[in-house]
Amino acid sequence: MTDMPLLFAPHIIAVMAILLALVLRPNTTGLQSASGSAGNIASAAHQVLNNGSKAGNGVVDSKVQRLQEWLAESDIDIESIVDCTQEIISFYEVQEQYNEKLSKEQINRFVKARGLDK
Repeated sequence: MTDMPLLFAPHIIAVMAILLALVLRPNTTGLQSASGSAGNIASAAHQVLNNGSKAGNGVVDSKVQRLQEWLAESDIDIESIVDCTQEIISFYEVQEQYNEKLSKEQINRFVKARGLDK
């Protein structure tokens, strides 16, 4: 539903999905690393890429560290991963705010106001 496959290489999207799965892992109090807004989630993902996770969960932290080590050894562009992360999170925010009923009503009002319904 986005143009991400046109903007980013498949491996960038795959690494972004792995990163979000690690950063947004659920725990007993909700999301581990971010409060839910696109900026907070993107900055949490950027922090994980640059500094590592500060969560304190040893098993998941070791996974994040292994991902960091792998990314450091690979030639994958980290800025592309961050841009891809911001793109998907922005998409999810828009999807959460989308109201199909309201959109249909607005379209119908526009059509009636322009006299296009005849």
